[in-house]
Amino acid sequence: MMIETSRFGQLDVDPERFIVFGDGILGFPWQKEYALVQTGAGSGFYWLQAVGTPDLAFVVCDPRLFVSDFQIPVKLEDLEGIALTSAENAQVFVIVNKV
Repeated sequence: MMIETSRFGQLDVDPERFIVFGDGILGFPWQKEYALVQTGAGSGFYWLQAVGTPDLAFVVCDPRLFVSDFQIPVKLEDLEGIALTSAENAQVFVIVNKV
């Protein structure tokens, strides 16, 4: 599916790379659909690009790239909300912030 981005122009994104946040992302409750776009072959960083809002995107990565034993505390009801029975089967990303 083709999406428009302000950083890369039009991108053809595999539909399996789309993520829907039922409640949006904190601070952006109106934007629910995003595409996970890899920044380059072998890179651990991705763009979480809002679908339909070309100027809204976040750099994300797997936190285990930097903290090998990183574990996220997840409540069972939160897992059920995303159709998982265990956090072990989840791929976790965090938004990267430049400080």
